[in-house]
Amino acid sequence: MDYIRFQDVSFAYSKDKEILSNLNLSLDDLGLVVILGRSGSGKSTFLSLLNNSLKPTSGKIIKDKKIKTANSFQSSLLLDYLNVKDNVALPLYLNHVDEIVVEEKVNQVLNKVGLLEFKEREVTNLSGGEKMRVSIARALSDEANVLVLDEPTGALDENKSKEIYSLIQDLSKEILVILVTHDEKSAREIADRLYVLNDGKLELIKSKEIIKREEKTKVKELEKKHITYKKGLYLNYKYLIKHKVRVILCLVFLSLSFSFQYIGLNIYRNIDNSLDKILDNFYASSLAFITKVEEVKTSSNLKLEKESLPSKKDLDLLGIKKAKNSLEYFIPQYKEININNIKYDCRFIPVISEDKNKLKIGKGIEQANSVVVNSLFIEMFHLDENKLDQSFYFNHQFLVKDKSDSSDLCNLELTFSISGVSKESTFFSEPIVYYSYTGIEEYLATLECKNITKHLGYETSVLDVFNSYNFINNDINSRTYIFEEDNVNKIREKVKKESLKFKVTSKTLEIYESTKEIVLSATKIVSVYLVLFIVLSSLLLFLSMYSLYEDNTRFLALTKIFSSNKTNNLILTLTNGIIFFSLAFGLIFIFALINTGIGNMIFSSLNFPPMIRGIDVISLLLIVLVLLIVTFGTTLFSRFRIRDSKIKKELEGED
Repeated sequence: MDYIRFQDVSFAYSKDKEILSNLNLSLDDLGLVVILGRSGSGKSTFLSLLNNSLKPTSGKIIKDKKIKTANSFQSSLLLDYLNVKDNVALPLYLNHVDEIVVEEKVNQVLNKVGLLEFKEREVTNLSGGEKMRVSIARALSDEANVLVLDEPTGALDENKSKEIYSLIQDLSKEILVILVTHDEKSAREIADRLYVLNDGKLELIKSKEIIKREEKTKVKELEKKHITYKKGLYLNYKYLIKHKVRVILCLVFLSLSFSFQYIGLNIYRNIDNSLDKILDNFYASSLAFITKVEEVKTSSNLKLEKESLPSKKDLDLLGIKKAKNSLEYFIPQYKEININNIKYDCRFIPVISEDKNKLKIGKGIEQANSVVVNSLFIEMFHLDENKLDQSFYFNHQFLVKDKSDSSDLCNLELTFSISGVSKESTFFSEPIVYYSYTGIEEYLATLECKNITKHLGYETSVLDVFNSYNFINNDINSRTYIFEEDNVNKIREKVKKESLKFKVTSKTLEIYESTKEIVLSATKIVSVYLVLFIVLSSLLLFLSMYSLYEDNTRFLALTKIFSSNKTNNLILTLTNGIIFFSLAFGLIFIFALINTGIGNMIFSSLNFPPMIRGIDVISLLLIVLVLLIVTFGTTLFSRFRIRDSKIKKELEGED
């Protein structure tokens, strides 16, 4: 039966350039068929048609379904990043042959070509003739029934050529061997059938009867096996090591962009938790103010609001167990003070329960006139926080009235002594003075309201008026309660959620809102640039992948020649992506840890607690997902951008 038949086959690259014309050729399943022809006669084109790298312009090529072809090329087409053994074993790797069989087969074919001792040698250290013999050994390693050889002795001396020709003749007794050469003398001696290719035509000039063995080697049905992922990883790893500088630069750039994006996501997702830690550092973080706000109806469209003190029922509704009248009427929230002829407006905040763990230095509020200040206060007034012996004068006048309009003009005069500095950050802050709520109450108890005392008939102090239910909504109470709550934001969120008519404010809430807004705005802006950075990194990865595949066209060509299984391309591409993904993920993890440490050091220098969580699983998973898409997407896309024309040129090229 005919194993291979060319039926009126023609091929032309263009209308004016026909290479082969109406070839008719029938080949049996055994024997040595030699094609002679000068350079440019179309021998390489004939071989490309034979191994399916090219398709006929007209006519057809009919092949037995059981044909499995192995090739040795005009140039050795060895992979310079693999040693001799791996080059020879490549067809076996691509067809998932067991390692034990691979070892036996490699030893066998290397022994046949006289290179067994070169098994572990790098191919870059071989001579031209040795490279060609390795190429022939690679062709022999595959369990093929058709062996195609393109000028296999072109780089060999006469003695080695005779050895190879002798080997080829032995092989032709078991399989079909097709040899393309310009060595006419040797061709006439060894050929079973000899053709001359000239002007696109094949001319038979020698033919002898092929003696078939009675028990011919049975040709196994081809199984659609593919390369293992383990071997795919190995081959890709060997190639990438050769281009390690390019790979490392690409991975570092890609990993840095993803690690910064991870930090941005980390901060964005954990901003509330981080801010809670920041606010907890404030000396009066649990102190808040609450006012009841009601709309006042008017005859016009003008909307007015009335502020009053919440009732006990209101406080119970919000879960506020204990509230006190605000002291803002006596000690305004903002007051200018003068220390050493330096004047600044400072914020005054009462302290009901003192937490000395929040002290940076000093003893805290131990007396009625003791105050704690923050670091910005120390900085603004050029004080030395290690020498807390500074005092400052405070004076404020206020009017106290009863229902009958009896009034007293009182004067609160105190000399506050600085007895501590709080830990809180100077960032997003202002000069703050923390004073004792109880201490001011004691002082108010010493201030007598003489006119009101005369009117009421009994001695009345400012504190008596302040605490009297009769004056509950008087200006003296500022229509505001103060209370302590570990999570002030929870109270405010409840007010918002249930649309209650209360206004909850505090220093910590102000800082929370402003800080969160600034941080989130900055994070969003940075994230936009980081996304752009990732896009550019992905483009760089694509260009790097594409150039790597383009430089490795020889491997793609050999994959196509030595295996008909299309799954190999996918596996080799995916394993390349796996390597890039694994390396990039490792670098991202390392860079993320480094950036986390640096970032938290910066926050620490600002007296902030760590704002970046060490490992944020959700942020990491998001980054991994994007990284998977980028690495495998660019790997697949860049691989399939390599055109078949480039692969064909590689097969026809020279080393």
